[in-house]
Amino acid sequence: MGELGAVERYRNIWFGLPAGIYKDTVYGVILDELKHAAKYNYLITLNLK
Repeated sequence: MGELGAVERYRNIWFGLPAGIYKDTVYGVILDELKHAAKYNYLITLNLK
């Protein structure tokens, strides 16, 4: 849940930024956090079987 919480925090920051390099950078961070959450979900799913 930590990764998804981070996504929510970064989204709030992202919405407040003007278009440009900073907004693009924060968007990349959001995508990384979502990727991490997907990997954690995969590992947890493997351990439940």
